Amino acid sequence: MRYSNRNMALLFDSLLVDATVALISLITLLYFYFEHKFTYWKKRGVPFLKPLPIIGNFKDVLLQWRSPSHFFEDIYNEGRGKPLLGFYIFGRPSLLVRDPAIIKNVLIKDFNIFFDRHIECDAKTDPLGHLNLFVIKGQPWKHIRSKLTPIFTSGKMRNMFPLIVNCTVNLKDYLKGLSESSKSPIEVKETMSKFTTDVISSCAYGIEANSMKDPDAEFRHFGKNAFTFSFFRTFEMMVMFFFPSFVKLGKFKFFSNATTGFLRKIFWDVILTRETNYVKSNDLINLLIQLKNKGSIEDDSNDLKADDKIMEAKTKNNEFTGDTLVAQAAVFFTAGFETTATTLSFCLYDLALSPDIQTRLRQEILDVMSKNEEITYDIVQGMKYLDMVVSGTG
Repeated sequence: MRYSNRNMALLFDSLLVDATVALISLITLLYFYFEHKFTYWKKRGVPFLKPLPIIGNFKDVLLQWRSPSHFFEDIYNEGRGKPLLGFYIFGRPSLLVRDPAIIKNVLIKDFNIFFDRHIECDAKTDPLGHLNLFVIKGQPWKHIRSKLTPIFTSGKMRNMFPLIVNCTVNLKDYLKGLSESSKSPIEVKETMSKFTTDVISSCAYGIEANSMKDPDAEFRHFGKNAFTFSFFRTFEMMVMFFFPSFVKLGKFKFFSNATTGFLRKIFWDVILTRETNYVKSNDLINLLIQLKNKGSIEDDSNDLKADDKIMEAKTKNNEFTGDTLVAQAAVFFTAGFETTATTLSFCLYDLALSPDIQTRLRQEILDVMSKNEEITYDIVQGMKYLDMVVSGTG
């Protein structure tokens, strides 16, 4: 039995004509739908960037011509002289705020409205991504934040500082070995990534990653993979940040199955060793053990604000176990790894380009160390020029 295109056509004599009309109709509907969406900022009297049909102002990121950070930098520069600037990610109106007073309102006065981030991770396929402090929303976010706030007090940071110093000794030996064995340029980003891996594995997980000595160390392997952005990985992250409604459908993940399995195993192995042998250390794992067993972390300083103490008291008896614990150690790794390594790399690059700044910074460090036998958390906090150099990096 034969069917011709004419027999199968619905409206016209040809199936091809039907398909063409349907496509044109769909595009027309989408065009007018988005044109209506693109009146959002105009109706509210907010200055905005003129959007392209359908995709808004998102073309360069969508085509991976610009990274999201450069995309937002471009918008920031376009808004020069304005307190804020509207733009569109497809049909979603978005706002970039430049005015310090408005920023303060968003981050402090009206924070109860703005505390949720737009990123989304699926609880079923990506539990560590879904449960970490950076992603989770609403009341669960408030609960986790109140529990974790004591971790970042000056007292806790001061206790962790010797762990960082130990890693700097390994870095010093590593650089000395490189200078003696080769006159080739040092790949600073890779070196700082190894150093950061060692610091985070020590401060967060209480283990020695030995990235300086072993380039194939597990922590270094998973850290490198997590921040190697292939075309698909870039697309995956773009969906999670900008199109969260499609995360569940596409099964996109912040943490891959392999990374999730690795972080879980490392975490619970260390917990088991600590609790079996009654071992304590001044690291994140020890604080999370407190949280697991007691429901709260001991606050040994006066750094906590009144609101934090009230919220912590309200949630004191709430359960904090399983992947909720693992996710916080995981986000410590992901949030600290690339950001720290990149900042250190750019800082060293800037210092190499500015010998006068390098000399002044080195002199500050020498002056401070001439008055002290060893470096401490408080000594570093007191290095004003060092703070200026790091703050101005990038």
